[in-house]
Amino acid sequence: MIITRLGLWICLASALALIAGPQSAGADNPGKPGEPARPEMIISYDDGSPDDSFSFNRSFLKYSNMFDVVRPCQVLELHYYIAQNPGQRFNAAILDSTLSGEPGTYLLDPFEVRPGSTGWFVVDVSDYAIEVEDRFFVSLESLFEDPYFGYDDEDNGHAWGEHFLDGWVPMQGTYFVRALVLVEGGTCFIEMATEL
Repeated sequence: MIITRLGLWICLASALALIAGPQSAGADNPGKPGEPARPEMIISYDDGSPDDSFSFNRSFLKYSNMFDVVRPCQVLELHYYIAQNPGQRFNAAILDSTLSGEPGTYLLDPFEVRPGSTGWFVVDVSDYAIEVEDRFFVSLESLFEDPYFGYDDEDNGHAWGEHFLDGWVPMQGTYFVRALVLVEGGTCFIEMATEL
C-alpha cells in the first residue's frame, strides 16, 4: 500500500461505529441474534461539505475514487453525493487496481442507478459479495444524462478519470464518493482523509 501525506489511521473494531458516524447506514448494525456486531466502516476522503459539483456533460466519461485498505474487507455500499439533477441516471461500478496503481478490471460490472433526491445517494452492493484486500476504485460512469456530483477543488490524490476510452488518468480535485465496508477480523487499518 502507498502511504500518502494523509497518513494511516489505525482503528479497533470496537470503535468502528464511532468512526463511521451517523452517515453510515450499517455502522450500528447489531448483527443477527446470537452473532457479534458487524464491524462496518465508511471510508471517506472528503470533508462532508462539497464546494462545487461536476457532471458528465452528456459525454462518454468515467470517473472513479480510489480507496486503500490493508486488511480484507467486503464492500457493502457505494455512496455518491448528488448535488443537482436527481432523477438522472448513471452507472455505478467497482474496479480493482493494476500493478501500477490505476483502475483495472471490474470487480462489479457497471449497472444503472437513478438517485431520487439530492444529498448522499446509497447504492447497496452487499448481495454481490465483493471482497477487496488493498486498493480498489468506486466508479461513476456516463449514461449520457447529467446528474451533478459533489466536488471540491482541493486535490486529495484519489480522483481518476477516463475520457472517450483514452485510458485512466489522475484527476485534480476531490470526488464526494465513499464506500461502506465490512472489515474482516478484529482490527482494521484504513487510510482516511477525515474522521467522520
